[in-house]
Amino acid sequence: MAEILITPRASGGLEDGDVICAWNSRRIKSTHAQHICHWLFAGFSSEGLRPDGSLSRKWCDSVWQYRFTRTGPDSADRVETDSAGNVLAVDAVTWPTGKLDLYLSRRRRHAAHRIFGRDGAEIWHGGRSLINATDTDRQWSLIQTHSDHEPSPGPCAHCGQDHSLSPWGRLDVQHLLAVRVTEFNEIEAAAFEEPDLRSWAPGDTITDPDGTTVTPSFANADVWEHPTGKWNYLRHPDGTVTVKFRYRNIKVANWTQSLTAAVGRTPVEILDRGKRIGQQRAIAQPERAPWLARRDARGVRSAAAYESVSHAPIADAALLRNKREGRAGQRRPQ
Repeated sequence: MAEILITPRASGGLEDGDVICAWNSRRIKSTHAQHICHWLFAGFSSEGLRPDGSLSRKWCDSVWQYRFTRTGPDSADRVETDSAGNVLAVDAVTWPTGKLDLYLSRRRRHAAHRIFGRDGAEIWHGGRSLINATDTDRQWSLIQTHSDHEPSPGPCAHCGQDHSLSPWGRLDVQHLLAVRVTEFNEIEAAAFEEPDLRSWAPGDTITDPDGTTVTPSFANADVWEHPTGKWNYLRHPDGTVTVKFRYRNIKVANWTQSLTAAVGRTPVEILDRGKRIGQQRAIAQPERAPWLARRDARGVRSAAAYESVSHAPIADAALLRNKREGRAGQRRPQ
């Protein structure tokens, strides 16, 4: 299953029901893997470095293109690997005298540094970080081998979080609707989120995203703002008019009837910015999912405030409407 975030109110150039984000299952699984394996939750060794044998170190090895291992005061081996851990190349790298110590000491002063190993034999990563569907599966295989987290639907027996649902933030849950839909690929995800760019030649009928005819009044400028949608129509020197409709091609039609029962709130409650739309539930083992902790005013994480968000279980593609062509239940890949 994939998920989309929709806005339940019109504001700032957005229409009621516009799709803000579209995450397929690969992106959902990848994001959870990053949370579980993040070095911030690996702690520190007695030397102030990240533990070398930690899950975070193994994850960084599988994600980053290069792994640097210090071999001397001003030298290191740069090992290039693929996501499966296969070594592609090993190069010896040297720095001017004192520069490597300076580089590492600056980064180690930062509380969120990503330096593993021990003093004099530090390990760090760099280069590209590319994660596709195959890489995401490998990451979860790594997680399952070295921890008790599970990617299956439903609350994880180890941390209590459902790793088949997108980990939307609390502001997302307060202001937007999370909706489960049938699976889509990367191209379709881009089609969900791409801006709707349109242009009209001189004499053509100009419209809004739903096809309603509009008459821009370019009185003393070459920009006209739509009075309700707040879209900016631009008039070019050759008479061509262009506009970019933020968010987009796809919207959810009539969410007040189709989604309110699943969310468990009335349309009035959903439109109340003071209420969270998503449903909250406590995590059974909060210490096993520190990335879910809420921070207080001092930035300290509170173990008592761990929460997870459940989402509206909607899998009806007919709810989706292509705004450009008005075809219900279809997506327009690029």
